[in-house]
Amino acid sequence: MDASPLRRVSTKHFILIGVGAFLLELWAPPASACTPGSRQLCSRDDCRPAYRECIDASPPYWGPCDCEDPPVVHYTYNGTSCGCITGRWDAPRGSLVLIDSGPGSAIKPIINEIGETYTHEMIVQSADTAAQSDYRGPDTQDDCDHPLEPTSLALGFPGMEKSMNLGAIYADIYGSGSIAFSPGGSAAVIWLLGDPDRANAIADALDQRPAVDVLVHSGEYIHRTIRNGDVSPYGLYQYMNIEGTYLGEGGTSLNNASASSTFCAYAYALGGDPMTSFDYAHDETVNAANAFWQSVYNQCRAGFPWWGIFFGCPSSIGCNHAAAMVLNCMATADCTQNNNFFWQSALTPPDSHASSISPDRLGGLTRFINEVPRPTTWATDTAHWVQWNIAGEVCGCFD
Repeated sequence: MDASPLRRVSTKHFILIGVGAFLLELWAPPASACTPGSRQLCSRDDCRPAYRECIDASPPYWGPCDCEDPPVVHYTYNGTSCGCITGRWDAPRGSLVLIDSGPGSAIKPIINEIGETYTHEMIVQSADTAAQSDYRGPDTQDDCDHPLEPTSLALGFPGMEKSMNLGAIYADIYGSGSIAFSPGGSAAVIWLLGDPDRANAIADALDQRPAVDVLVHSGEYIHRTIRNGDVSPYGLYQYMNIEGTYLGEGGTSLNNASASSTFCAYAYALGGDPMTSFDYAHDETVNAANAFWQSVYNQCRAGFPWWGIFFGCPSSIGCNHAAAMVLNCMATADCTQNNNFFWQSALTPPDSHASSISPDRLGGLTRFINEVPRPTTWATDTAHWVQWNIAGEVCGCFD
């Protein structure tokens, strides 16, 4: 989640370096300076430092100059996740960035059950900033019956946020280590642009949205986007029922809430006609809910920080209550109940099903690959791996 640029986290000077897509052959020094396996500095216009390796001393054959990867840093400040990167991404303004956070993602079990891939997304505001809706997770409390604090579960912080800088973006995408950072990119982090006019209209609208600056620690802020006159917290019920979030400004939802993908649908409508939601079948809705319950329970038992560790009762009991609270919050919008009866009863009728918008639907991927007309203008594009190149060091936080 976003904050203004942080002060440097150490006094060490970060040398500007970048990533080159092509290798450049430079002059070779005298044969005496070329010892096979040795390396030497060489200049390149697009990155420093760059090195080449001696391949053969007679005649002196030097390999091409190659740039080192940009340095990346991840750290935590008073519980806030932060990061620094010397680099800039190539995702165009207004493009959709999709992220597959892998098995470490809390919602990956849901995504697996519905046969989709991506777990999170952002919208690019500029070469240096992005917007999203995110959730740092509920607060815990020393209460065996209600180990999760209900208000923080119902009104997830921060929800919609804008103007995240690249340090915050890096920390959010790569900071947990679930996605290996690669300057050349990977299929785990992609962007789709489609119609550039529509994309720029979306970015323009996000730029114009007012925001409330929230201090996360000394001198550092995140920028919570205002929707319908108030902040838009993260709401788990959005997975079950998107309500009117996808209609843009004026579209209502319980607690004015959004989730990561439904925020992008909201933003899409700010730039033109809205997309449509998708009705998931009853069986896959039930299977996804069961998988999510098991994921929450397992992570709670393992003491994962997203759910925290509470005291005062056996973890098997407390984690059962925690998982029930999460599923009741998602399936019934009641985040206070700790009994599995409520969410299971809500999903028992054969006509019960989720109606929402997923990351893959935003991008027209997997089950939506052949949908005509395309669900969004982003979906008219083919996937591009997010790549990083030279820029000055940027630090930032997300929560």
